[in-house]
Amino acid sequence: MPSKASLTFDHAIQDAVDLVNHFDCLNTQPPPPENEVLKRASLVMP
Repeated sequence: MPSKASLTFDHAIQDAVDLVNHFDCLNTQPPPPENEVLKRASLVMP
């Protein structure tokens, strides 16, 4: 059985992946500057 810390970490990683996927869906050429915050947040979260 995974530890609570492991489950929390896995959840945080999935949140980061979801943010990056959301960023990719919103990304246009050129990307709006406010979309960059999603990418930065996904790097800081875990």
